[in-house]
Amino acid sequence: MAESTIAMIITVVALLFWATEIFPIGVTAVAVCIALVLTKTVSFTTAFSGFSSSLVMLISGMMVVGHALFKTGVAQLIGNAIVRRVGNHQLLAMALILSTAGIMSGFLSNVATMSMFIPVIAGKGS
Repeated sequence: MAESTIAMIITVVALLFWATEIFPIGVTAVAVCIALVLTKTVSFTTAFSGFSSSLVMLISGMMVVGHALFKTGVAQLIGNAIVRRVGNHQLLAMALILSTAGIMSGFLSNVATMSMFIPVIAGKGS
């Protein structure tokens, strides 16, 4: 079977697993890399080269920080402070969050800002 056909079959199966979430998304992603190597569609180095990227490590670290903000309640505190200031005005809340995130992204990494504000916005609703 041609390498392109094998790659397309693996891609379709991966899309089905991602859409149905039968397995966790990370497990499916690593399984795709392993399947591509085992079928000799790509080399081991090519299949796993993305894991050594500094950007992947940065995003992983920032997601840990964002999750920590959510779990420790800091995101909830920030969200509550925003709600106290704006009340029930959704447009004002959006403007405050966007302007704060915009100012922060001028000094911090965009990934860091995004990782901080996802849990803040999730914590704002309570």
